Amino acid sequence: MTTIFKILIIISILFVNSLFGNQNQLNLTIKEKSYLKNNPIIKVHNEKGWAPYNFNEDGIPKGFAIDYMNLLAKKLNINIQYINGYSWDQFLNLIDEDKIDIITNIVNTDARTKYINFTSIYHISKKAIFSNIANLHFIKDLNGKTVAVPKNFYIHNYLVENYPDIKVKAYKNTLECIVAVLNKEADAVIENYTVINYLMQKNGLTLKYATINEDEELITKLRIGVSKNKSILRDILQKAMDIITKQEMEKVQNRWFGIEKKSTSFFSKKELEYLENKKTLKVHVEKDWAPFNFIENGKVKGFANDYMKLLGDKLGVNIQF
Repeated sequence: MTTIFKILIIISILFVNSLFGNQNQLNLTIKEKSYLKNNPIIKVHNEKGWAPYNFNEDGIPKGFAIDYMNLLAKKLNINIQYINGYSWDQFLNLIDEDKIDIITNIVNTDARTKYINFTSIYHISKKAIFSNIANLHFIKDLNGKTVAVPKNFYIHNYLVENYPDIKVKAYKNTLECIVAVLNKEADAVIENYTVINYLMQKNGLTLKYATINEDEELITKLRIGVSKNKSILRDILQKAMDIITKQEMEKVQNRWFGIEKKSTSFFSKKELEYLENKKTLKVHVEKDWAPFNFIENGKVKGFANDYMKLLGDKLGVNIQF
């Protein structure tokens, strides 16, 4: 075997690995590989203005969810066609009608499972109550008030179904919700804390008060949603998600959120799934070990208990003392 022939063989191997190496690591089935071969372009939703997660700037899809999707596409060696120009409500209709394949950032609900297959959680974020009215710390504090929400977002449907005493006003997007509060069309807006801050800074807007995540309902667990008719694509994406390293995830997170969001990468995928299923942590409380752990007038108090409440907030679970 000549030296030149050996070099050609090595080049050929490297070329094949560059094309299919990631797919080999993924342990894709023959059927899954065939699906990707026959569907080389995947249609993915791209929102107008849900920065810094998913937005479009000068015709270019940008954001954390977009970068995460691009990372998956690189591992799968597939091409993405981003579909934009639609509202969130319209995107839900498009995936229901099988006109797009993927929604990159979506919360799993019973209603959506009828037409969407979901991957595991890839990001946990926190919603907040923003208002020019003080002392709105919990959703129950909004009873009798008007709350602006993006139409058909998870929080929109949740409030309508569970809080009949709140007047819910749905708007096309988050920016319109902020403006509605500023114009006194609504008393408060509930949305992702990072999204609202980003939009207010970009547009020179200010709301006086913000309370982060004092209800479990204000925790958003983002997944990728795939058209119900393409369950095989969901399985393929999940395999790609499962081989993303902590370093890769941190790189994407730090680009859009900085160090404050880095802590989410401490959890493995199994740990995130555990937190998803573990809605409540049962914690002991003592009668009279003040100032650390005690009960006063029927209320749980003390340093240790306050610490556990804070930990529960960070983990997105309820603490039952």
